[in-house]
Amino acid sequence: MTDPNNITPDAIIFKRPFTSSRRRWKTLGVVIIMAIVIYVAWWFWLAGTVREQINVWIDNNRMDGRDIQMARLDVSGFPGLLDIHAEDVQIVDTAAGWRLRVPGITATMAPWKIDEIGGNFTGPMNLVVAKGPALNTYIVQTSSNTWAMDRDQGGRVRLDLEDVVVTSNNDMGVLKVADLKAVLIRGSVPIYGGLNLKVRDITLPEQAQSPFGSNVKNIDAHLELIGGAPPGSLTAPELTQWANRGAAVEVRLLRIIHGTLGLDGDGTMALDGRLQPVGAFSARVTGYDAALNQLIQAGLIRSSDGNMAKMILGALGKVPEGGGPKQIDVPISVQDQRLSVGPIPLMRVPEILW
Repeated sequence: MTDPNNITPDAIIFKRPFTSSRRRWKTLGVVIIMAIVIYVAWWFWLAGTVREQINVWIDNNRMDGRDIQMARLDVSGFPGLLDIHAEDVQIVDTAAGWRLRVPGITATMAPWKIDEIGGNFTGPMNLVVAKGPALNTYIVQTSSNTWAMDRDQGGRVRLDLEDVVVTSNNDMGVLKVADLKAVLIRGSVPIYGGLNLKVRDITLPEQAQSPFGSNVKNIDAHLELIGGAPPGSLTAPELTQWANRGAAVEVRLLRIIHGTLGLDGDGTMALDGRLQPVGAFSARVTGYDAALNQLIQAGLIRSSDGNMAKMILGALGKVPEGGGPKQIDVPISVQDQRLSVGPIPLMRVPEILW
């Protein structure tokens, strides 16, 4: 007869949870089902929140005087990315004097990365400017475009356009841009906003060509808004309040190649009491001799002033290390509607009628 108290350890069987294959699969199944339920609830909650936030954005703009209408708004894409599509979007700001119509706006958002959203515009955009110095109706078309928004650095908007074509109703000609990249960064005290801009291969309309020709090879700029939040619109009252707060634009970088003229500098711009631009820059300039000849030929500066400027600047110009065209480091200022290079008043700046 076997003694029940005399049992070897190997004969003892311990019942532990999850040691059974069947139990493991059951547990895994429960976890998967719970994850699916949570994800489905999250996806549809997020879709509803997107719709709600768009409506809040529309209401906030209406309180600020801008009316926003859209023919249709869809949020779809379950169970993957949220696909947001708005048709026939119209934004009207009567006080500021402009109206924008976009046939369609598409956007996508990942449910697992809700701090980023991006998409593109469809169809030609129609912009009507009824106030300010650029009164006209503009049609903007692109071969491809993308936009994106995220919360980096307090809020950032990125725009990438290719083969931009801008036409207008008053036959001012066609403006073409091969490539435009812009990054707009929202800020706070003391820098209220920033703009990084890269533009390549601009073809100017015939009626708006400068003395330096129809092509601007590139523009690189880094601007920062200081002294006050940006104005709500480009109207005289709003701009006056903005200027009275001591606001200005710090130009951290400005590089332009336009025809024979090359400019690389930085400085500060603001508005005077008559809402005309004033500024002071430190710039490195190349091609200044040919540029002055072109300004003389266009009748924008007097021959005597141009020749005097060529003589002075030519004496100060230096050939850079490694060779190349002469360049000169000079201060450039804009004040009282007069552009001056160093001590030489060069040309009058046209008045801006806001």
